[in-house]
Amino acid sequence: MPEFFCQMPHLLIVILEEGSTSFCHYENSGSAQSCLIDADILRKAVHYAITNRLFASFLYGDTPLPPAHAILIESVEHVKIIPDQTVCHGTDCMQVIDLANGVSETLMRAKALPDRDDSNSNIILRFSRKEIPFLAETVNHLAENCRRVNLVIRDPEKFGQAELDSYRAELESIRRQLEKRYRQGAFGEINVVSDRLFLSSMHNCGAGLDHLTLAPNGRFYLCPAFYYENPENSIGDIASGYTIDDSHLLDLAHAPVCRNCDAYHCKRCIFLNRKLTGELNTPSSQQCSIAHTERNESRKLAETINHYLPPEKRIAPIPAIDYLDPLLPLADPSLGPADKDRLFAGLLSRPLEEVPVKELLLQLYRIDPALLTKLKQRCCHPPDLETN
Repeated sequence: MPEFFCQMPHLLIVILEEGSTSFCHYENSGSAQSCLIDADILRKAVHYAITNRLFASFLYGDTPLPPAHAILIESVEHVKIIPDQTVCHGTDCMQVIDLANGVSETLMRAKALPDRDDSNSNIILRFSRKEIPFLAETVNHLAENCRRVNLVIRDPEKFGQAELDSYRAELESIRRQLEKRYRQGAFGEINVVSDRLFLSSMHNCGAGLDHLTLAPNGRFYLCPAFYYENPENSIGDIASGYTIDDSHLLDLAHAPVCRNCDAYHCKRCIFLNRKLTGELNTPSSQQCSIAHTERNESRKLAETINHYLPPEKRIAPIPAIDYLDPLLPLADPSLGPADKDRLFAGLLSRPLEEVPVKELLLQLYRIDPALLTKLKQRCCHPPDLETN
């Protein structure tokens, strides 16, 4: 039975046409003759955003917008997500570039927008496993003129050990370039390397929780990926609202693997979860391995930066780990139940190793004061001499 959604999102993603640019893992499956969203549906979308105090994110395609559409868009606080060949003036544009045909052509497309202050720009760079060898060179060039570069893998489901090794090598090159820039007093952001430094809790995509998507057909979706996969994935429409089946599965509290993880920058993409594992709240091995590969480079970056910072400004250290997929060791058939329990407890405790014991006990007390009493009874119970 459908559950009514209780948490209000703060972002409305509006797909302006079937061929709108993809800014995430999914691929656009729009037809060659892409149709714009109807003006009446767009008007209702803008009204919905304003009424519910939502920030709007408009996904553009290659079709020029009529003046009426442009006026409606400018009436709400927003950002424009645009393909690399679209000309857009102003600071409310975020360009999406697909890394293809080598570094030089990609960089040429990155400079397609005139009259922009690229020192403050925010660019999305999508790439597939075939383009990994060009990644570091492209990113390092872009970072010279862009405040932030957001890396998005187009085909994470195809990543194996060879791709992970190649990706790690490229991230290492990107990290070293960031370290050099930081030492020179220049600050820039590469999402998969720098974001984790400043996070102390999960900061995921939040599809269905923090944002919803409205498609050109006037119907709501958890995110654009669900629309392009199948328009029947709708959760409602602009006229009557929406409901989400099993909405609790979207929440981190109901994701047993992710809620104990400290790869805080991970997108925790529910579309990939369902596509690769069949469960909204269960990540695939590829996603975990990619996120922990990125986390490891963030850890090295933090260590380097801290050498140049006074103690009061140092970044919280990121604990070392000896795994990429936390569930892989648990699948080892040679381990017995007791060994698996100890291993799993060790994995869960890793993110807490740098937290003082008093702080842990304080958090336990805030959650449930009775937990401390139970803990003392369990740990401090006198031994039973009759049975020992």
